[in-house]
Amino acid sequence: CCCCCCNYLVFVVQSRTFKMAGKMKTSASTFKGNWNIEPFVNGIGVEVIGKVIDVKFHTITATDRVERLIAVFLEIQHAYKIEKDQFGAVIPMDAKDYATSPRMLNNDQLLEIVAPPTSILKTPSDECHPKTPGVFQFLADAGGPARKLEVNEEIRLTTNGDSFFCKSFIHTKVGSYAHLEGGQVMEGMSQVASAQVVGKMEQEEMEGVDSDEWDD
Repeated sequence: CCCCCCNYLVFVVQSRTFKMAGKMKTSASTFKGNWNIEPFVNGIGVEVIGKVIDVKFHTITATDRVERLIAVFLEIQHAYKIEKDQFGAVIPMDAKDYATSPRMLNNDQLLEIVAPPTSILKTPSDECHPKTPGVFQFLADAGGPARKLEVNEEIRLTTNGDSFFCKSFIHTKVGSYAHLEGGQVMEGMSQVASAQVVGKMEQEEMEGVDSDEWDD
């Protein structure tokens, strides 16, 4: 029955052992003027599928505030442009079309869309494409699920417009939900099964974080 299935899934989640990461690395940058994300998120956006290779706390110090974010570094496996139909609904991308669809993006094409603006990041990071081929950085809300990402997890990330800001993401494998709470597990597994993009799963207050240089 459905109830038995739910109990089994929770048992699997609770029985797995995870290697906990140490203190998360930090990075920082400055922004001249009042912080406003809107100028950076024009366009429809892209979706990328990749493996998490690093996660950092990142702070942007602007004139009017300090913005706390999570920097997610992904080794990209697939990337493609988002397209919408005449009614404004997103047209899904089927994995079988990765090899032939004109929506697909190579690393250089992706960089043209999601390269960090120089007003936020003065110089390109050595950790990212093209200096480290195929690796891209995305900034996500520090109060959302991105801070729980672990190295080697695979996710599908949707950008906020044509930018390096993360709008949402889902895990692409059921096992990746094992370190989340029960309700999040069931919701996440449902999203994997239906291949729908999930929004923010939680909002929590964050304590202050230390700031190091971006290229640490």
